[in-house]
Amino acid sequence: MILVTSIGNTNIDVGVYQDRVKLTQFQFHSDTKKSSSEYHSLFDSFLKYHNIDKDKLEGGIISSVVPNLTAIVKLAIQKLLNKECLVVNKSLKSGLSIQIDNPSELGADLLCQGVACFNNYQDNCLIINLGNVNKILVISKDKSYKGGIFFPGINLQKESLAKAALLHDVELNHSENLICKSTQEAVCNGIVNEIIFAVNGFIKNIEKQTNLTYTKILTGEDSNLFKSYFKDCIYNPDLILEGLYDIYMKNRPLSK
Repeated sequence: MILVTSIGNTNIDVGVYQDRVKLTQFQFHSDTKKSSSEYHSLFDSFLKYHNIDKDKLEGGIISSVVPNLTAIVKLAIQKLLNKECLVVNKSLKSGLSIQIDNPSELGADLLCQGVACFNNYQDNCLIINLGNVNKILVISKDKSYKGGIFFPGINLQKESLAKAALLHDVELNHSENLICKSTQEAVCNGIVNEIIFAVNGFIKNIEKQTNLTYTKILTGEDSNLFKSYFKDCIYNPDLILEGLYDIYMKNRPLSK
């Protein structure tokens, strides 16, 4: 069994995988004020709650977009497992060719998603990652990360509108009506439809520019809010965790 951990700006997602099958998963808030001892207690409690024997865990691996938390969580996991915990970085083998101007710019989370995407689908793929920042990533069937496009997610849009004093709180109850009769409805439908139209538009134009069709995978913290709008996408909220498992297995000797 492998303990895989994705540290995001909002949440820390943790999974236990065996033979690339998820046995259990849990999540808690990313808190830079917590010590490694406090995180150790959280991990320990959740493993006990889910009846996972920590002594049977072979090792652990982390991807992180929060540098202040990386070392803290790594120390907690190493104390928990009494084993080295790998951290996704450029020194680990991923098997994915990064074909962008500066490969070091690619976040660990996106690298993990790209690795899992190819291993799952072995096709030209578009990863539609919906979260604080929405991302559409292009993975080719020759196992290359080609690049992508980023644009604001729901929370950034809501914050922007709040600063403009339009609304203090936006309840995202979406309808297909584009001619709205109230500010609440107009803002709500504007935010949701903007993301739907943007995703569909980007997909259409990426396929036109590349003259290819793609397997489309929907993932990310906000993906569950939109899965009903993207019927032709494969919904996979566990893409990062699967990629972490794959990278661990490729670098297994380093953890011994």
